[in-house]
Amino acid sequence: MWRNLCLGMALTLIIPTLAEAADASSRFQAYGLGRLACKRFTELCESKKDECKLTTTWLEGYLSGFNALNADTFDLLPWQPPELLAEFTFNVCKQNPDAPVLEVVNELIRKLLVPQRVKAAAERVKIGDGDGTVYLYRETVRSMQERLAEAGHLKGKADGAYGPGTSAAVTSFQKAAGLKETGLPDQRTLMALFYGVPGRPAQAARPAAPAAQSAPAAGQPPAKLDLNLIPKSP
Repeated sequence: MWRNLCLGMALTLIIPTLAEAADASSRFQAYGLGRLACKRFTELCESKKDECKLTTTWLEGYLSGFNALNADTFDLLPWQPPELLAEFTFNVCKQNPDAPVLEVVNELIRKLLVPQRVKAAAERVKIGDGDGTVYLYRETVRSMQERLAEAGHLKGKADGAYGPGTSAAVTSFQKAAGLKETGLPDQRTLMALFYGVPGRPAQAARPAAPAAQSAPAAGQPPAKLDLNLIPKSP
């Protein structure tokens, strides 16, 4: 599981007033995992209860509903496995035990998934061959190229085509991040590129530093995503 990885980055996210499809007072009925408070959710997972094992299944259904009901969204998870969102949810809930699980999931969707979503139906680009083959939407490749360019690994325009220049840029990024240099955008590379610190070499093992000052281990999800879930006034 993602939680078994060595984690270490903080993302600061600010939670707005919830405004999903609901009644006139922005209320709606939640089911399953969405009915739980974070404290209960983390207790279930830490105790390895069966209810925790259903987290990914619940998220898959919830995200499918989001895709279906939002006209400008085709795929909220263009490259991320659902297990990644489950891990993020657990990490945030550990830091915010009084927050509703559904509130955490909704904010993770807003801040992490919506900016990288694929808005319209599109075919995936085949990258590589054999066991290392990766399939990504062209829009995801374009976003990846933009990040590589910002980090100084890629020159030229982001066009969504995975050619020799992009492959060389990925290899350069992998080297800087301490990852295996394959030139292929595998899960660890995408994790480091989209959720890590682009261009920063992996740090050797050392005592944990405050989250805001420490760099994440390459290709690994953040240990804490601070949503600033401030208790609402009565």
